[in-house]
Amino acid sequence: PYDSLAQVRADYDALYEEHGRNPIGQPLALMTYFHCTEDRDLALDAAERARYSSRVSLSLRLDYGEYSEGPYMKDLPMPQDRTIEDVAANTLVGHPDEIAERIAQAVAILRPSHIAFHNQPGDLPQDRVMKSLELFGSKVMPQVERALAA
Repeated sequence: PYDSLAQVRADYDALYEEHGRNPIGQPLALMTYFHCTEDRDLALDAAERARYSSRVSLSLRLDYGEYSEGPYMKDLPMPQDRTIEDVAANTLVGHPDEIAERIAQAVAILRPSHIAFHNQPGDLPQDRVMKSLELFGSKVMPQVERALAA
């Protein structure tokens, strides 16, 4: 899913070079939704919550949002809305092996200085967030470290 960002990296590199700076080592962050689970249904639930968060954010930014009861926003489709499966495939939401592969791919293409995870989109339950972070440390990071060392 990160192949499409190769042009973004190339544009940043060209901009740094235009200003006389070496692009290697210059800061560039990747921020994405994150939820690590071995249960496909829980991954799709997290992707749905991420899509909801994106929908609300965009509806407020583009001024088409509508409130439901109280302070909550309606879940209105975005222009060019994505399926739950697309959201999962284009974020770091899914099985530890998939996430490790995506992180390694993103690092190879983007050379980010850091990666920021949005761990609790759409009020994801705290116990699932903690389990996700545990899986990240125990299963994802070792795979990423091996991939980046190769």
